Amino acid sequence: MQAPPPKTWWQACRACCTMQTYQQFFDIDTSDIKTRLMASLVHFHQPDYFRTNVIGIERTEELKGPDLYGPFWVTMTVVFLLAVTSNIAAYLHSDNMGEFEYDISHLIRALTILSTWSFFVPALFWVTTQCMSMQALGLVDWVCLYGYSFVAFVPATCLCLIPSEVVIWVSLAVATALSAILVLRNVAGPLLASDVSQSKSGPLLLAILGSHVILLLTLKLAFYK
Repeated sequence: MQAPPPKTWWQACRACCTMQTYQQFFDIDTSDIKTRLMASLVHFHQPDYFRTNVIGIERTEELKGPDLYGPFWVTMTVVFLLAVTSNIAAYLHSDNMGEFEYDISHLIRALTILSTWSFFVPALFWVTTQCMSMQALGLVDWVCLYGYSFVAFVPATCLCLIPSEVVIWVSLAVATALSAILVLRNVAGPLLASDVSQSKSGPLLLAILGSHVILLLTLKLAFYK
């Protein structure tokens, strides 16, 4: 049987603008989301476990593959918690509580920062791997891993309500470490799988780690001064 002709760039662009292209990444139920949320905290340290045993490399009845529904709501949840807890923390540290006003800019700032790290940063790493001929992970795989890696920030932001600089630093640092380990443990294997990418993956993995360090400093200095 003759193979179908490859898509032109125009056909690829049109495919990106149709609902059918993204529908499969939202075809997931509540039990799957709960399993993935829990696994991101329990199995974060196991190499390739989250990507292969929880998400699934290919869609099956049990493993439905990478999704965008969970990462979106995890990101929005952390955005809401960052905005609320940072304002409450500012209120607790305020000398004049009677004149304290809620700062709506925290919500806008949280949305900007978390959206950047949840969607733009993984997209940037995906583009980098494509340019380096490292066909290891797809764009949705990157976004899915990064989205679920932010689950650790949900309890961390709540702990930041404790009026202690040490507690805030430790909470955010632990959450950042869990997030970075989950991503690194699940992308390192595919990136190192081929001989071509072994010499190129080291700097990329360091860049992933560095981006998490920047995220830690950004969250602390922007919301919990």
